[in-house]
Amino acid sequence: MAKNKTKKQGKLVYYILAITILIVSALSVFQIEFVKNAH
Repeated sequence: MAKNKTKKQGKLVYYILAITILIVSALSVFQIEFVKNAH
């Protein structure tokens, strides 16, 4: 039971990391496009 719980938590951390990386990359791409259009 305890092992299963930690496994689930690890998966959750992995998902949060993946989502964070996706958001950061999307934001940087958006910033680059915004700067390009501004100039």
